[in-house]
Amino acid sequence: MSRVLITGGAGFIGFSLAHYLLEKGGYQIVLTDNFARGRRDPDLEALLKDKNVSFQPCDLTDRGQLEALGKDFDLSTTWPRSSGSKM
Repeated sequence: MSRVLITGGAGFIGFSLAHYLLEKGGYQIVLTDNFARGRRDPDLEALLKDKNVSFQPCDLTDRGQLEALGKDFDLSTTWPRSSGSKM
């Protein structure tokens, strides 16, 4: 089973990707988000009930939080230019 990290997992794209991978099967999914522009809505809560999905709060601008996620992922995706980013 491949382990996948999806940043921005509470947003539309991250959530949709997680849902797609979950339906496809064969993935252990770790979602992360800082909720700067969103919240834990009922759809996200339902997704998190699956045994192959977990959530780790993280602000990617905080090096310590980022390092705490670890490096043992087969794939990671990042959506850094959301409408709320200040790059």
